[in-house]
Amino acid sequence: MSVFVFLTQFYSIGQEVINWDESTYIIMGRSFYDGNLPYIQLWDGKPPMHHIILGSAFKLFGPEFLIGRLTGDFLILLSSICVYLLARKTLNQFSSILSSILYVTFVSLEFAQPTMTEYSSTLFILFALLVFNENSKTNIFLSGIFISLAFFTRTNTAFVAVAFFLYLLKKRKELMFLIFGGLTPLIIFSLLYLAKGEFLRFVYAIILTPLDNTLYRQNFITILLDSYRSIFIENSFIPLLFLIFLILTLVMYILSQNFRMKLIIEIKKSKLLIITFLSLCISILVGGRFYYHYIIQLFPFFSIFTLVIFSSLKKSKTISYIVLITIIIINFIPLANSSIKNLINYKTINESYVVKGFSDSIDASKSLLALDNHLIHFYLENNLLTPVVHPNVVPKTTKYKTLLDSLVYLGYIEENQFEKILDDIPYYFFCEKSCIDYVDIDYLEKNYKLIKQYSKIKLYEKIQK
Repeated sequence: MSVFVFLTQFYSIGQEVINWDESTYIIMGRSFYDGNLPYIQLWDGKPPMHHIILGSAFKLFGPEFLIGRLTGDFLILLSSICVYLLARKTLNQFSSILSSILYVTFVSLEFAQPTMTEYSSTLFILFALLVFNENSKTNIFLSGIFISLAFFTRTNTAFVAVAFFLYLLKKRKELMFLIFGGLTPLIIFSLLYLAKGEFLRFVYAIILTPLDNTLYRQNFITILLDSYRSIFIENSFIPLLFLIFLILTLVMYILSQNFRMKLIIEIKKSKLLIITFLSLCISILVGGRFYYHYIIQLFPFFSIFTLVIFSSLKKSKTISYIVLITIIIINFIPLANSSIKNLINYKTINESYVVKGFSDSIDASKSLLALDNHLIHFYLENNLLTPVVHPNVVPKTTKYKTLLDSLVYLGYIEENQFEKILDDIPYYFFCEKSCIDYVDIDYLEKNYKLIKQYSKIKLYEKIQK
């Protein structure tokens, strides 16, 4: 399975920046590697666990971009094993293996390539489901710990905690052990931040900041259009085929009584799995915004449910398996070919990273304002102009007013921080799409000279007067 994961993931290693969030997590992980708890040296709007996982990987293998990307692959590998073990509770060995392979196939899509928080939180949720046993106090306690760790990775998984709570409440089981398990990571984190004198920053990071983010909501129609375009048009044929498969399944459920009855039996065996899946769906829908990488959290469930449906078929089961395996192979062959080429040529790929190449033209001791491709700070190992890692937060003074007020209150930035940065005229100005989004063109021409450009990525140096 590790080989299959590698061959369906490494094809994208040549894409240095796929998603800005991944760059933010890598920089936060580097800060942990340097000995800082999240939110003390640097700030990001996500809970701490994913930063800690990346930082721990850096501590073990070195703070390299490759390690950051491979950490995501390792999380996928662990999740695929969990998918197999969960499927084995309902399906035979062949179907369970196929569900695990299908999961890896889903996450081979381009939008799922960065090392995102969804992989860490998904793994913790799968651990919680795997160890859960309503007749064992110890197992319930462990499930509570893993659900809590998922929350400390992505706060939307609080809905999963509610789902487990209601499941045990209905069955009148040892609910307190779930609660105690959930409180354990909270207590440990609280003590760590209290010892550092940064408890208020911790509270803001895990509770108030996520609540504040819900204020920035998109129009629901916009969410649907963006998600449809991103998933079904900008990516491979797999999501579209999966949608067709779901429609055919619904038709069969309505028309075939035998299929319907067998499927209902299988569903009863997977009640907690279904409840967890639905809780994640609800958490995504009520979030007010949709980014296609959110559905990474649903892929393990899609994979298992797909094979549960296949196992409920009678006449067309063999054909269905053949079609599924064919789709997986068609998807696998070009990705594996690209991954093998990338492995052979990785030294060249590493030397040709564009953002990394720009770092060679920068004196790390000088101030740098990066409005795009802030991964450059990871290569330079230099201090950001503010502790706020994501480059588009501080400039958006109107959109993020409430958030920026909180960051001022917590001491991360000052009032009108972006204006003060521009007044100080940083020595370097690094940008791509945002070159004139937040800075007037006259400001650039008056204070800077262009010293390097690759495509639309530009590096300016301060004019010495």
